[in-house]
Amino acid sequence: MPVFPPHQGEEAFLGKVLHALDYAKLDKDAAHKLLKGKKVAVVGYKKSALDLAVECAAANQGISIYQSLSPPVN
Repeated sequence: MPVFPPHQGEEAFLGKVLHALDYAKLDKDAAHKLLKGKKVAVVGYKKSALDLAVECAAANQGISIYQSLSPPVN
């Protein structure tokens, strides 16, 4: 899991937080059930994030995509 600033991460979010590695362990039916009818935020832009975004779209008949570019963190 990523590292969040104090009181601004998982504990501040009332929804379910799931890493792509944990999502990948679900079978197809369980994954579809998890996503169906949900608003999902996929954070990231590499292959696993893009694959997950496609599955979210399939489970919910479409998605909205937001992209934010920020300078790299050294």
